Amino acid sequence: MGMTDNDDELLTPEETAKLLRVAVSTLVRWRRETRKRKTQIGPYWVQVSTGTVSYRRSTVREFIEAREQRADG
Repeated sequence: MGMTDNDDELLTPEETAKLLRVAVSTLVRWRRETRKRKTQIGPYWVQVSTGTVSYRRSTVREFIEAREQRADG
């Protein structure tokens, strides 16, 4: 699937949580665990400023696709 202008759109944590059907607190926990473990837990985020993060729509889509389960393996 090709990239569109919408793919680079920055989403708020609330918008991202809604897309992933998780709580915003889950995104916070995933970021904290990523920093602690030095391995990516949730979708990559953009540190816009101190205390403000966003997520690229394309990154959230890739996160979902990477976790897609299929019957054929």
